[in-house]
Amino acid sequence: IRVKLKTFDFHINTRQARLERPTDSADALFEAAKKLLLAFNLDIPVRLVGLATYDFVDGTAPEQTELFG
Repeated sequence: IRVKLKTFDFHINTRQARLERPTDSADALFEAAKKLLLAFNLDIPVRLVGLATYDFVDGTAPEQTELFG
């Protein structure tokens, strides 16, 4: 998941993180995005907030489980 902020003076800042497990849940994506927002300086005005996902997987593919988990 990636969060992008564009400030009032058009500087672009991004933060990204990989989720532990694939998800199609909007709630899970929103929670991950909120955690990433903590890494930004939010004391300055923001003109754009973007959220992106990447590294999609086929939903019908089997999930790899932990060997010793």
